[in-house]
Amino acid sequence: MIPQRHRPMQQRWWARALAWGLVAGVSAIVFFLYQRPEMLIQLSDQLWACF
Repeated sequence: MIPQRHRPMQQRWWARALAWGLVAGVSAIVFFLYQRPEMLIQLSDQLWACF
C-alpha cells in the first residue's frame, strides 16, 4: 500500500474574500481620512496629549 501525501487544506473562498474586503475597507477609510487634514491634526493632537 502506497502512503498518500496529505494535501494542505484549501482556504475557503469566503475567508479569502472577507480578508480582501477588510483590506479594501481599511484602505478606503485611510484614503478618506487623508482627504480631511483637520481630522489628521486632531488625531495627532490627541496622540501627543498622551505624553
